[in-house]
Amino acid sequence: MCWESTHFGIKQKFISKITQFDKPKFLQDQMIEGAFKSYVHDHHFTAIDESHTRMTDIVTYEVPMWAIGRLLEVGFMHKYLHSLIESRCEAIKEKAQQLSRNT
Repeated sequence: MCWESTHFGIKQKFISKITQFDKPKFLQDQMIEGAFKSYVHDHHFTAIDESHTRMTDIVTYEVPMWAIGRLLEVGFMHKYLHSLIESRCEAIKEKAQQLSRNT
C-alpha cells in the first residue's frame, strides 16, 4: 500500500506491506519505506452483531534521529498519529458502509 500526503509542510511517501492476515479477524501492515525508523500497524476486527464490526488498531512505531526524534515523539507525535489514524479509520468505515449498501 502506498500513501502520499503532506505533513508539516513536507510531502511524504509511506509504503507498507501486509505482513500478516487472518481473515476476517486480523491484518498487520509494516512500513517498508517512509519517515519512521519502524512502523507496525495491527488491525483487529471483532464482530459485534450481524451488521457491525469493531476495528481496534494497535500501532507500534519508532521515530528516527534518536534524541530529536524522541523529543518530537513525546511532544506531539503520539497525539498527531492518533488523530491521523482516527481519520483513516473513519474513511475506511465510510467506504465499507458504502460497499455494504451496494451489495
